[in-house]
Amino acid sequence: MKLLGIITVLLLTDTTLTPLASDRPTNATETDARVEKIMNGLLPAAVIKGQPIPRMTLAERMKYYNVPEVSVAFFKNGRVDWARGYGFADRTMNKPVTADTLFQAASISKSVTAFAALRLVQQGKLSLDEDVNPRLVSWKVPDNEFTKTEKVTLRRLLSHTAGTTVPSLGGYKTGEYMPTTVQVLNGERTSNEPVRVDHVSGKEFRYFWRRLRDCAPIDDGRNGQVLLRSDARPCA
Repeated sequence: MKLLGIITVLLLTDTTLTPLASDRPTNATETDARVEKIMNGLLPAAVIKGQPIPRMTLAERMKYYNVPEVSVAFFKNGRVDWARGYGFADRTMNKPVTADTLFQAASISKSVTAFAALRLVQQGKLSLDEDVNPRLVSWKVPDNEFTKTEKVTLRRLLSHTAGTTVPSLGGYKTGEYMPTTVQVLNGERTSNEPVRVDHVSGKEFRYFWRRLRDCAPIDDGRNGQVLLRSDARPCA
């Protein structure tokens, strides 16, 4: 199985590069050598055929994009092979990033949810092209003139073509009220407007922040979350 690397970046306050010392053994190991090879040879998002491949160190890339701290986790055969932190979680306190430093996951969760949803499609438990409302339990997409002929489907939610509103939403500070998923979808006790369909579904691409939380199998629906049934049985 090929190695899969995931780099999570959060913009905070400083550009100093500090490796996560607590995860580094005293003596150099094979893992350390692999880590250094990756961190000293980052590739660009796109490469032009016939031209030299530009490479950057992690420190150079952080400086280029003005990124003060980075958390890196590398997966091998479905498990975390190693993790490192770089930069400072709190520069004023000289507190470095560690493996326990919390980052806002944000849209990174979309990839995980999409994988889970497509796995259910592969297993025949969900359909990409059926109306999602019969499957949704604690919240449903409000019908209107835009949903009369074209319905919101899993495929359209996954591809940002469902015609829904609310392209983005800020996070919540520590101690602030944390609305439930249903409250966010309804625009209750949160900064965003209610999620509605305001374009004919399937006609155009438009980024939808809530696209996957609408259709993801999250829990049993009893905690204010949205549940998409993956079988024909009614939910308790």
